[in-house]
Amino acid sequence: VTTLEMDIAVTADGVVVVSHDPALNPDITRDRDGRWLDAPGPLIRSLTLEALRGHDVGRIRPGSRYASLFPAQEAVDGERVPTLAEVIGLTRRLGANGVRFNIETKVFPDRPDRTVPAEEMAERLAQVLAAEAVEDRAIVQSFDWRTLKWFQANRPGIALAFLTSAHGGADTVSPRHGRPSIWLAGHDPAAFGGSIPRTVQAAGGPAGSSMPARAPTWPAQRAACPGPPAESSGVPHSQGAWHAPARARPAPLHMPAPPSGECMPTAAPRRTGPRVAPARSRQSAASGGLEP
Repeated sequence: VTTLEMDIAVTADGVVVVSHDPALNPDITRDRDGRWLDAPGPLIRSLTLEALRGHDVGRIRPGSRYASLFPAQEAVDGERVPTLAEVIGLTRRLGANGVRFNIETKVFPDRPDRTVPAEEMAERLAQVLAAEAVEDRAIVQSFDWRTLKWFQANRPGIALAFLTSAHGGADTVSPRHGRPSIWLAGHDPAAFGGSIPRTVQAAGGPAGSSMPARAPTWPAQRAACPGPPAESSGVPHSQGAWHAPARARPAPLHMPAPPSGECMPTAAPRRTGPRVAPARSRQSAASGGLEP
Protein backbone atom coordinates (compact mmCIF):
# COMPACT_ATOMS: atom_id res chain seq x y z
CA VAL A 1 0.00 0.00 0.00
CA THR A 2 1.48 3.33 -1.05
CA THR A 3 -1.49 5.67 -0.60
CA LEU A 4 -4.55 5.78 1.64
CA GLU A 5 -7.60 7.52 0.15
CA MET A 6 -10.19 8.92 2.52
CA ASP A 7 -12.84 11.60 2.90
CA ILE A 8 -13.16 13.95 5.84
CA ALA A 9 -15.73 15.84 7.86
CA VAL A 10 -15.38 18.32 10.72
CA THR A 11 -17.23 18.00 14.03
CA ALA A 12 -18.98 20.76 15.95
CA ASP A 13 -15.88 21.22 18.10
CA GLY A 14 -13.56 21.48 15.10
CA VAL A 15 -12.07 17.98 14.95
CA VAL A 16 -11.26 16.50 11.53
CA VAL A 17 -12.66 12.97 11.28
CA VAL A 18 -12.59 10.35 8.53
CA SER A 19 -16.04 9.86 7.02
CA HIS A 20 -17.40 9.55 3.51
CA ASP A 21 -20.81 10.84 4.53
CA PRO A 22 -21.60 14.24 6.06
CA ALA A 23 -24.26 12.57 8.21
CA LEU A 24 -24.26 9.29 10.10
CA ASN A 25 -25.24 6.44 7.79
CA PRO A 26 -28.04 4.23 9.18
CA ASP A 27 -26.71 1.21 7.28
CA ILE A 28 -23.55 1.14 9.41
CA THR A 29 -24.43 3.07 12.56
CA ARG A 30 -25.88 2.04 15.93
CA ASP A 31 -26.51 4.25 18.95
CA ARG A 32 -25.24 3.77 22.50
CA ASP A 33 -27.93 1.19 23.13
CA GLY A 34 -27.01 -0.86 20.07
CA ARG A 35 -30.04 0.20 18.04
CA TRP A 36 -29.69 0.90 14.33
CA LEU A 37 -30.40 4.47 13.30
CA ASP A 38 -33.78 4.86 11.60
CA ALA A 39 -32.64 7.48 9.07
CA PRO A 40 -29.51 9.34 7.97
CA GLY A 41 -28.22 11.80 10.54
CA PRO A 42 -27.46 13.69 12.54
CA LEU A 43 -24.95 15.73 10.60
CA ILE A 44 -21.38 15.28 11.78
CA ARG A 45 -20.98 19.06 11.87
CA SER A 46 -23.68 19.17 14.56
CA LEU A 47 -21.97 16.63 16.84
CA THR A 48 -19.00 17.07 19.13
CA LEU A 49 -16.34 14.40 18.85
CA GLU A 50 -17.56 12.92 22.13
CA ALA A 51 -21.14 12.71 20.84
CA LEU A 52 -19.99 11.24 17.54
CA ARG A 53 -18.10 8.54 19.38
CA GLY A 54 -21.28 7.49 21.10
CA HIS A 55 -22.09 5.68 17.85
CA ASP A 56 -20.82 2.26 16.79
CA VAL A 57 -19.83 1.96 13.10
CA GLY A 58 -18.20 -1.47 13.27
CA ARG A 59 -20.91 -3.51 11.56
CA ILE A 60 -23.13 -3.31 8.47
CA ARG A 61 -26.88 -3.53 9.06
CA PRO A 62 -28.08 -7.02 8.04
CA GLY A 63 -30.36 -6.94 5.00
CA SER A 64 -29.20 -3.51 3.86
CA ARG A 65 -27.85 -2.68 0.42
CA TYR A 66 -24.39 -2.35 1.94
CA ALA A 67 -24.68 -5.87 3.29
CA SER A 68 -25.50 -7.23 -0.18
CA LEU A 69 -22.61 -5.33 -1.75
CA PHE A 70 -20.02 -6.37 0.83
CA PRO A 71 -21.14 -9.74 2.24
CA ALA A 72 -17.60 -10.73 3.25
CA GLN A 73 -16.94 -7.67 5.38
CA GLU A 74 -15.74 -8.65 8.83
CA ALA A 75 -17.56 -6.88 11.64
CA VAL A 76 -15.75 -5.48 14.67
CA ASP A 77 -18.28 -4.19 17.14
CA GLY A 78 -17.28 -1.11 19.07
CA GLU A 79 -15.47 0.70 16.25
CA ARG A 80 -15.87 4.48 16.25
CA VAL A 81 -15.41 7.09 13.55
CA PRO A 82 -11.67 7.87 13.75
CA THR A 83 -10.04 11.25 13.65
CA LEU A 84 -7.65 11.99 10.81
CA ALA A 85 -4.85 12.37 13.34
CA GLU A 86 -5.58 8.86 14.64
CA VAL A 87 -5.39 7.37 11.15
CA ILE A 88 -2.06 9.08 10.51
CA GLY A 89 -0.83 7.98 13.92
CA LEU A 90 -1.75 4.37 13.16
CA THR A 91 0.43 4.37 10.03
CA ARG A 92 3.28 5.74 12.12
CA ARG A 93 2.90 2.99 14.72
CA LEU A 94 2.89 0.40 11.95
CA GLY A 95 6.13 1.80 10.56
CA ALA A 96 4.48 2.89 7.31
CA ASN A 97 6.31 6.19 7.32
CA GLY A 98 6.32 6.56 3.55
CA VAL A 99 2.61 6.09 2.95
CA ARG A 100 0.80 9.00 1.30
CA PHE A 101 -2.59 10.41 2.27
CA ASN A 102 -5.06 11.26 -0.50
CA ILE A 103 -7.68 13.27 1.37
CA GLU A 104 -10.95 14.51 -0.08
CA THR A 105 -12.60 17.53 1.49
CA LYS A 106 -16.27 16.58 1.43
CA VAL A 107 -18.15 19.85 1.05
CA PHE A 108 -21.22 20.65 -1.03
CA PRO A 109 -21.70 24.15 -2.45
CA ASP A 110 -25.28 23.24 -3.38
CA ARG A 111 -25.99 22.06 0.20
CA PRO A 112 -23.80 24.27 2.40
CA ASP A 113 -25.70 23.41 5.58
CA ARG A 114 -24.43 19.82 5.51
CA THR A 115 -20.83 20.62 6.47
CA VAL A 116 -18.71 23.35 7.98
CA PRO A 117 -17.81 26.09 5.46
CA ALA A 118 -15.28 25.09 2.79
CA GLU A 119 -12.62 27.47 4.06
CA GLU A 120 -12.98 26.21 7.63
CA MET A 121 -12.64 22.60 6.52
CA ALA A 122 -9.52 23.45 4.52
CA GLU A 123 -7.95 25.31 7.44
CA ARG A 124 -8.73 22.51 9.92
CA LEU A 125 -7.24 19.97 7.54
CA ALA A 126 -4.11 22.08 7.05
CA GLN A 127 -3.64 22.27 10.81
CA VAL A 128 -3.75 18.47 11.16
CA LEU A 129 -1.34 17.90 8.27
CA ALA A 130 1.12 20.36 9.82
CA ALA A 131 0.76 18.97 13.34
CA GLU A 132 1.34 15.42 12.08
CA ALA A 133 4.24 16.51 9.83
CA VAL A 134 2.79 14.87 6.71
CA GLU A 135 2.33 17.91 4.48
CA ASP A 136 4.87 16.50 2.02
CA ARG A 137 2.94 13.21 1.84
CA ALA A 138 -0.56 14.61 1.46
CA ILE A 139 -2.72 15.16 -1.59
CA VAL A 140 -5.83 17.24 -1.02
CA GLN A 141 -8.59 16.59 -3.52
CA SER A 142 -12.10 17.94 -3.92
CA PHE A 143 -15.01 18.34 -6.29
CA ASP A 144 -15.63 21.69 -4.59
CA TRP A 145 -12.63 23.70 -5.73
CA ARG A 146 -13.04 26.35 -3.02
CA THR A 147 -11.03 24.21 -0.60
CA LEU A 148 -8.31 23.80 -3.21
CA LYS A 149 -8.17 27.54 -3.80
CA TRP A 150 -7.74 28.02 -0.04
CA PHE A 151 -4.72 25.71 -0.08
CA GLN A 152 -3.26 27.52 -3.09
CA ALA A 153 -3.46 30.80 -1.20
CA ASN A 154 -2.44 29.58 2.25
CA ARG A 155 -0.47 26.32 1.89
CA PRO A 156 0.92 26.39 -1.65
CA GLY A 157 3.35 23.54 -1.02
CA ILE A 158 0.65 20.90 -0.56
CA ALA A 159 -0.28 18.80 -3.59
CA LEU A 160 -3.80 19.27 -4.93
CA ALA A 161 -6.17 17.33 -7.17
CA PHE A 162 -9.05 19.08 -8.92
CA LEU A 163 -11.94 16.62 -9.24
CA THR A 164 -14.90 16.91 -11.60
CA SER A 165 -17.81 14.73 -12.65
CA ALA A 166 -20.28 14.85 -15.53
CA HIS A 167 -22.53 12.08 -14.18
CA GLY A 168 -26.17 13.16 -14.30
CA GLY A 169 -26.90 13.12 -10.59
CA ALA A 170 -23.44 14.29 -9.64
CA ASP A 171 -22.62 16.79 -12.38
CA THR A 172 -20.13 19.36 -11.13
CA VAL A 173 -19.17 20.94 -14.46
CA SER A 174 -22.35 21.83 -16.37
CA PRO A 175 -23.94 25.27 -16.02
CA ARG A 176 -27.17 25.60 -14.05
CA HIS A 177 -29.87 28.17 -14.76
CA GLY A 178 -27.57 29.96 -17.18
CA ARG A 179 -24.75 30.27 -14.66
CA PRO A 180 -21.40 28.42 -14.45
CA SER A 181 -21.18 25.49 -12.08
CA ILE A 182 -20.85 26.53 -8.44
CA TRP A 183 -18.45 23.63 -7.82
CA LEU A 184 -15.55 25.13 -9.77
CA ALA A 185 -14.85 28.21 -7.63
CA GLY A 186 -15.73 30.68 -10.37
CA HIS A 187 -13.99 28.90 -13.25
CA ASP A 188 -16.11 28.22 -16.32
CA PRO A 189 -15.30 25.42 -18.80
CA ALA A 190 -17.27 27.31 -21.45
CA ALA A 191 -14.49 29.89 -21.50
CA PHE A 192 -12.13 27.12 -22.63
CA GLY A 193 -14.27 25.43 -25.24
CA GLY A 194 -15.67 23.02 -22.67
CA SER A 195 -12.22 21.61 -21.93
CA ILE A 196 -11.88 20.36 -18.37
CA PRO A 197 -8.04 20.17 -18.47
CA ARG A 198 -7.84 23.79 -19.62
CA THR A 199 -10.26 24.81 -16.88
CA VAL A 200 -8.07 23.03 -14.34
CA GLN A 201 -5.03 24.85 -15.69
CA ALA A 202 -6.84 28.17 -15.33
CA ALA A 203 -7.60 27.27 -11.72
CA GLY A 204 -3.92 26.76 -11.05
CA GLY A 205 -3.68 23.08 -11.83
CA PRO A 206 -1.06 21.44 -14.08
CA ALA A 207 -0.39 22.29 -17.69
CA GLY A 208 1.12 18.88 -18.39
CA SER A 209 2.40 15.70 -16.82
CA SER A 210 5.44 13.51 -16.76
CA MET A 211 4.71 9.90 -17.60
CA PRO A 212 5.52 7.16 -15.08
CA ALA A 213 7.32 4.07 -16.31
CA ARG A 214 4.22 1.88 -16.48
CA ALA A 215 1.79 4.48 -17.71
CA PRO A 216 -0.78 3.58 -20.38
CA THR A 217 -0.13 4.78 -23.91
CA TRP A 218 -2.14 7.90 -24.59
CA PRO A 219 -3.44 8.76 -28.07
CA ALA A 220 -2.05 12.02 -29.34
CA GLN A 221 -5.37 13.54 -30.31
CA ARG A 222 -8.90 13.55 -28.91
CA ALA A 223 -10.20 12.21 -32.23
CA ALA A 224 -8.27 9.01 -31.70
CA CYS A 225 -10.41 8.13 -28.65
CA PRO A 226 -13.56 6.15 -29.40
CA GLY A 227 -16.70 6.69 -27.36
CA PRO A 228 -17.68 9.73 -25.30
CA PRO A 229 -14.88 12.19 -24.52
CA ALA A 230 -13.11 11.75 -21.23
CA GLU A 231 -10.42 13.99 -19.88
CA SER A 232 -7.69 13.69 -17.28
CA SER A 233 -4.94 16.04 -16.25
CA GLY A 234 -3.44 14.37 -13.22
CA VAL A 235 0.14 14.75 -12.07
CA PRO A 236 1.52 12.00 -9.82
CA HIS A 237 2.93 13.40 -6.55
CA SER A 238 2.13 16.94 -7.62
CA GLN A 239 -1.02 18.77 -8.60
CA GLY A 240 -3.55 16.99 -10.75
CA ALA A 241 -7.14 16.27 -11.60
CA TRP A 242 -9.41 13.61 -12.89
CA HIS A 243 -12.70 13.98 -14.68
CA ALA A 244 -15.50 11.42 -14.61
CA PRO A 245 -17.35 11.78 -17.93
CA ALA A 246 -20.98 10.83 -18.36
CA ARG A 247 -21.52 7.07 -18.66
CA ALA A 248 -17.88 6.35 -17.84
CA ARG A 249 -16.05 5.08 -14.79
CA PRO A 250 -13.79 7.68 -13.16
CA ALA A 251 -10.07 7.31 -13.60
CA PRO A 252 -7.95 7.05 -10.47
CA LEU A 253 -5.96 10.04 -9.30
CA HIS A 254 -2.63 8.48 -10.22
CA MET A 255 -3.53 8.26 -13.91
CA PRO A 256 -1.32 10.76 -15.78
CA ALA A 257 -2.47 13.22 -18.36
CA PRO A 258 -1.94 12.62 -22.06
CA PRO A 259 1.17 14.53 -23.12
CA SER A 260 -0.44 16.33 -26.02
CA GLY A 261 -4.12 15.39 -26.21
CA GLU A 262 -7.13 15.37 -23.94
CA CYS A 263 -8.32 11.76 -24.10
CA MET A 264 -8.24 8.94 -21.62
CA PRO A 265 -7.80 5.41 -22.97
CA THR A 266 -11.12 3.59 -23.01
CA ALA A 267 -9.66 0.76 -20.92
CA ALA A 268 -8.72 3.04 -18.06
CA PRO A 269 -7.45 1.49 -14.83
CA ARG A 270 -10.15 1.25 -12.20
CA ARG A 271 -10.14 1.81 -8.48
CA THR A 272 -9.69 -1.47 -6.68
CA GLY A 273 -11.78 -2.60 -3.75
CA PRO A 274 -14.98 -1.19 -2.31
CA ARG A 275 -15.27 2.36 -1.10
CA VAL A 276 -16.33 0.97 2.28
CA ALA A 277 -13.30 0.11 4.39
CA PRO A 278 -13.28 -3.26 6.20
CA ALA A 279 -14.82 -2.84 9.61
CA ARG A 280 -11.75 -4.34 11.24
CA SER A 281 -9.62 -1.40 10.05
CA ARG A 282 -9.14 1.70 12.17
CA GLN A 283 -10.56 3.76 9.32
CA SER A 284 -13.92 1.99 9.85
CA ALA A 285 -16.84 1.61 7.51
CA ALA A 286 -17.81 5.21 8.15
CA SER A 287 -15.23 6.39 5.65
CA GLY A 288 -16.69 4.40 2.77
CA GLY A 289 -19.66 5.09 0.61
CA LEU A 290 -21.30 4.94 -2.74
CA GLU A 291 -21.79 8.59 -3.63
CA PRO A 292 -19.15 10.63 -5.44
